[in-house]
Order: sequence, then structure tokens, then C-alpha cells
Amino acid sequence: MLVPESTIATRTALETYGDYEQAQIAIEEMSELIVALKHYERNRVDKLYVCNELADVCVVLTQLIDAFGRDDVVRLADEKQKRLMERLLMRDPHQSAL
Repeated sequence: MLVPESTIATRTALETYGDYEQAQIAIEEMSELIVALKHYERNRVDKLYVCNELADVCVVLTQLIDAFGRDDVVRLADEKQKRLMERLLMRDPHQSAL
């Protein structure tokens, strides 16, 4: 499944704290992930550290998906996944990935 499933915990957090507050938390968590990825690039943190930040982002993204409309997000993610696959299939196998 491309879009993470909603849970009682994620729905309850959204109901308890509200859309705006959870969006602010999501921004903070995504910022922490960006920093972790840059530190990983320079060997300042390990893979588990990045996985921890990814897990935080997954939790808050699940809340945002519920807040903004799960059906729309699932539909759009599926469309984007299909477009990516089409581009990959059309790519010249001799062309560099970069």
C-alpha cells in the first residue's frame, strides 16, 4: 500500500490536537528528516537514526492524509505512481539515471 493506513492513534491525535497543530508538527518532523538525511550523507548519523525520523514523518503524514482527504490522496498517489512507471518504461536503458 502506497498510502499508510489510518489508525486509532493517528485519528485520535488529529481529533485531540486539531488539523492546524498536527500540520505544524508535520512540518517540524519533516524538517528533522531533512537534517537527518543531510547528516547521513556526511556519515554523521547512522541508518537507524534516519529510519527513526522517517517513522515520525509517516505517523504525522497519516494524520495529514486523514485531515485533507484519504480518498483524494490515495487516488492522486496511485496516478503519480502510474506516471512514474510509464516514465521508467519509456526511459532509454542506455541513458544514465542521473
